[in-house]
Amino acid sequence: MGTFDSFFVKYSTALIGFTIVALPIFGPESGRYMRKIGRDHSAIASDFVKNTSLLISLGKAIGKLILSYKEMQNLAGYTNLITELSKVMDDLKKSRYYRKVASHVQYNTMEKAPIAGKNKGIVYV
Repeated sequence: MGTFDSFFVKYSTALIGFTIVALPIFGPESGRYMRKIGRDHSAIASDFVKNTSLLISLGKAIGKLILSYKEMQNLAGYTNLITELSKVMDDLKKSRYYRKVASHVQYNTMEKAPIAGKNKGIVYV
């Protein structure tokens, strides 16, 4: 998780949430809301506080969902590395693992390097 990602998710969800909370008071339907409340300032403040706390919880949940996607990608990468390690270990047990290294002539070509075989000394391929 990057600092920028955390910052962006946290404050963008808060910004969107407060905009949604303010719509009944400052939006196009504010007259209907004011008639329903009866211009009672304590009721407006109560609604605002209640909606704000709900939206803060919603923002945190959305942020965790977005950032968990990155964690799942990291987990998938580690799983892939462990799978490759397991395959290499199986090949070593069967004495048929050949390590690929980059050639000193060209970076795109791959050649097999010598490895130590099981009770056979060094094997060149």
